[in-house]
Amino acid sequence: MTLCDKHKINMWFREIITETDRGIKMGVVIFASIIIVVSVIAIVVATKTYKQDKPTKPTTLEMLRSASDSEQKRILGKMSYNERKRIQKEIDNNILNMIDTAFKSINWTVWEDCVHKADGQFDRMKRANFDKKMKILDYSEHNNSAVVRGSSRNQYSLDGLGCNCQDYKRRNLPCKHMYLVAMEHGSVKDKGL
Repeated sequence: MTLCDKHKINMWFREIITETDRGIKMGVVIFASIIIVVSVIAIVVATKTYKQDKPTKPTTLEMLRSASDSEQKRILGKMSYNERKRIQKEIDNNILNMIDTAFKSINWTVWEDCVHKADGQFDRMKRANFDKKMKILDYSEHNNSAVVRGSSRNQYSLDGLGCNCQDYKRRNLPCKHMYLVAMEHGSVKDKGL
């Protein structure tokens, strides 16, 4: 074997080693990249799982619902005016949604939800809820009509289309008697408005 042949073999061997070395280096880079990507994915998944498992802080409205009267006053006393206003708006919207659902659940569907937002309607809902003198004397599930004794001890006949009380005749909007029936016989069984 000549020196030239030895040199060629040596160069060829070096070339193989260099290519193998490059391949190994490339393999290490690819392997490291895969490990980094897998690690990032594992961190993202773990973070999402942790956030889902972490108990959520109850909203102020949820805390108020479960609190006693004195605790409610304490919570409200710590709030700013704007926070109390926001909470009151949220409570009012919940009540309006419950009333609308109650009307629909007893098939009093001629009333759009915006009717319950009209001036004075919220006061009628409150009176229906808190006036202990009013009482449902008779209710027919067949046609969702009722006879109600009002706070003045007069009796009123009503159904989903209206009531024969003066308030309804004057305003042509649901009266406190209608709200009482909706609260009692609609989907709003708990009158804790």
